[in-house]
Amino acid sequence: MTQKPTSFDNVRQLKEAFPEAFDDEGRLKITGEMGIKRLPQDMSGLRYLSLIGIGDDITLPRRIITSHGVEFLDCNGLEAITSQIIVKGESKYDPGIVRLGKCPDLKYLAGGIKTQNLDIYGCPKLKEISHNVDISHTLHVMDSNVSQVNCDLNLTESVIFTRTLTERFNGTVRSPKLYLQSLENLEQFAFRPEITKMIGIWRCPKLRNLPNLACEGIQGISLGELPSITSLPEIACGHDVNLFSMEGLTHLDVNSLKVNGCLEIADCPNLTELPDSPAIGNRLGSLNIEKQEGVHVTRALWDHMDGRIHLGQHPVPPVEPIFDEPSPH
Repeated sequence: MTQKPTSFDNVRQLKEAFPEAFDDEGRLKITGEMGIKRLPQDMSGLRYLSLIGIGDDITLPRRIITSHGVEFLDCNGLEAITSQIIVKGESKYDPGIVRLGKCPDLKYLAGGIKTQNLDIYGCPKLKEISHNVDISHTLHVMDSNVSQVNCDLNLTESVIFTRTLTERFNGTVRSPKLYLQSLENLEQFAFRPEITKMIGIWRCPKLRNLPNLACEGIQGISLGELPSITSLPEIACGHDVNLFSMEGLTHLDVNSLKVNGCLEIADCPNLTELPDSPAIGNRLGSLNIEKQEGVHVTRALWDHMDGRIHLGQHPVPPVEPIFDEPSPH
C-alpha cells in the first residue's frame, strides 16, 4: 500500500490524498489519525473546516477563511491556535461560528478570531479572551476557566458564560443580552447600558458577591438560584427585576433598589421581612410576590405602595398579606 503524504502545498493535493475528508457541501474534516503534519497555507474556499484530535505536531495555515465555520475538537496537546481564523457567515440568518471544544491544553488564541459566534467549552487552561478576538453575534463560554475578557464585545445577540471562572470583563460588553450561569466568582464587569438590555445571573451556587447592577437603561435583570448571596448589590433598572430561588437572601435594602417596573420575588424562603420605608413607593414601580411562605407585609408597606403589591396565583396561606397591625376600620 502506498503511504499517503503528510505535507501539502494546496487543497488539491490534500483532496487527491484524502478524498473521503471532503463532502459535497464544502466541508473538510481533518483528524489526528490521518497523520497530517502540514496543511496548505491557502485553504480558502471551504464552507466548514473541522480539526478533530490534532495536537501541536501539525503546522496550521497562517490564515483559515471559511464561509460557515471552523471547529477544533478533542485536541489534546494543542496549546495554541496560531492561525488567524476568519468565518464570514453566509447570511444574517445563517451566521458563522468558531467552536473550540474539549481542548484541555489550549492556552492561547494567538492568531485571532473574527466570526459571528464563538463557542468555547471544555478548555480549562484558556484564561483569556484577548483583544484579537472579534465577535459580532454571540459568545458562549462553558466549562472553562476564562478569567479575563480583554476585548470589546460588540454583539447583536448575547454573551453567555456557563460554569466558567470569569472574574473580569476588562473590555466593554456591547450586547443586548448578558447571561452568566454557574460562575464561581465575578469581581467586575462593564457593559454598555444603551445596548445591553437584559442581564441574567443564574445557577451559581458558589457565587457569594454580585457586581453593581445600577443602570436604569437596563430593561430587565434576572437573578436566580444563587443560594450563597446574602445581600443584593445596588440595582437600578428601567423595567423589571426578577429574584427567584435565593435561599441566602434575608433582607432587601430599599436604598439600594431603584426599579421603575416590577420587582418580582419568588421562592426566596428566608426573605420574610420586606422594607416598609416611605421611600419604597418611589423606588419600586410595583411589587409582585409569588411562592413566598410566611412573607411579612406591613401595613405601612401596603400603604406606601398604594395598591401596587400583587400576590401570585398560588400564594401560600394566608391568602391575604400578613399585616403587623390590624387594618384600620
